Amino acid sequence: APAMAHFVSGAPLPITARVENGAFLLQGRVNWASNLFPPSFLMVTAAAVEGMERALIVAVPGDTPGLQLDPYPRLLALQATGSSSVRLEGVRLAPEWLITDDLHAFVQHIRPTFLLLQSAFCWGLAARALAEARPLVRGVNEVLRPDLEELEERAAHLALLVREAAADRGQTSSPQRLLEIRLGCAQLATSAVALEAKAVGGRSYILDTPTARRLREAAFLP
Repeated sequence: APAMAHFVSGAPLPITARVENGAFLLQGRVNWASNLFPPSFLMVTAAAVEGMERALIVAVPGDTPGLQLDPYPRLLALQATGSSSVRLEGVRLAPEWLITDDLHAFVQHIRPTFLLLQSAFCWGLAARALAEARPLVRGVNEVLRPDLEELEERAAHLALLVREAAADRGQTSSPQRLLEIRLGCAQLATSAVALEAKAVGGRSYILDTPTARRLREAAFLP
């Protein structure tokens, strides 16, 4: 996320790097990361080079000295994601862990695929929620039918847009167009999961139900 924000708006990167005896020395903090199960993870992050107007992207193995994890916070039943903050204090990386020394060009290259993957995730979450809600829209829940049909229509339209853009991995779509598709899919997912929760009723608040899981996933999208 900091790398994307830096690419879009020039926001400062929270990690700095300096070259020392042919190695990269990293200092800073990643405020949020998942799948942090030491030592079996590899963290990819951006770092601003001290004294230079450029930024790197590096890979940091989970057992690198100086890499420290904050205690896992208590989340909404998402403990299994291994999510926390990461501190880098004098982390020394050999040159082979450098992915690119041109963050801007790298992000520009991967961003279309990245946005399409995010769109597909949101769309899939919405599609499953609508599929679960449809058989429950009967009886007293008939009042939800107009909302269900409107969301299904939006889902069909967005599916076409995602497939069209994905045909060439978004290479001929403008960044604005891809962002509009991602925003539309995220809004669809939030609305679809909310509708599913209404149709399911009180059972949707049971912690280990699929509906509750989708509610938690959708809560992260904004």
